[in-house]
Amino acid sequence: MRLKIFAGPNGSGKSTIISSIRQFRTNQQLLDFGFYVNSDDIVVQLENDGINFQKFGFRIDRAEFIEISMASGLVADGRFTYKEFINSFGISGNRLTWQDGSSRKSAAEKRRSAEALAQVVSHFLHRKLIRLKKKFSLETVFSHAGKLELIRTAVEAGYKVYLYFVSTESPEINKHRVLAREKKGGHHVDPVKISRRYTRSLDLLYEAAQLCYRTYFIDNSADNAPANFFADFKMVDGVKVWNTEPGENAGFPNWFLANYSKKIPKS
Repeated sequence: MRLKIFAGPNGSGKSTIISSIRQFRTNQQLLDFGFYVNSDDIVVQLENDGINFQKFGFRIDRAEFIEISMASGLVADGRFTYKEFINSFGISGNRLTWQDGSSRKSAAEKRRSAEALAQVVSHFLHRKLIRLKKKFSLETVFSHAGKLELIRTAVEAGYKVYLYFVSTESPEINKHRVLAREKKGGHHVDPVKISRRYTRSLDLLYEAAQLCYRTYFIDNSADNAPANFFADFKMVDGVKVWNTEPGENAGFPNWFLANYSKKIPKS
């Protein structure tokens, strides 16, 4: 079983890199992503006709959805209260719909409500697919320690976890890209949140990589240029086997040196 995680701050270019990787062939075969979970896609589905779980290969059970959601730490953490959560969705057949589009709310408030529910639904899908031992992939800004717990849970369940970590040299690059995307119709992300998530995501990088079977480090700082897959390793008999050693190499991006290389224990 495999789990692919595409991680990195908002505006790093994860979606573009995923699109290119989807076209990559090994032995003339496209890479198998399994089921794909992206909270941004889930927001759009919630704002339309909801999520049909048939495409994930199982039937949703209301009690199980609430059980997993309440254990996520995403309810009653400032996003919404338990009552607001229960009232925010409906389940009919195998479809979950968003029930919180009150006309009394502003467009921004509605968007935040849909995003909060999408985060919970994403968490549910991750845990449910692991319980079912299904191959899947996900995209995340990786700014919450709960993602480390997700990796641990997957590894304990027998998964090989592949981490594709994408970053840029500065959150200012990310802010600029998110703003440019917003002007073309993309969703808004608060610049303060972008900076905060950038820092948190990089803070979690080293520990996350320690848990994974294979990790790819990708710098996407340059505009109008291919992303730089500058280093990667896989675990062989408990030892990292690198394509490029993570020493104090001046050719590596600063974000990698500061948040990975410098955390390697000195021998």
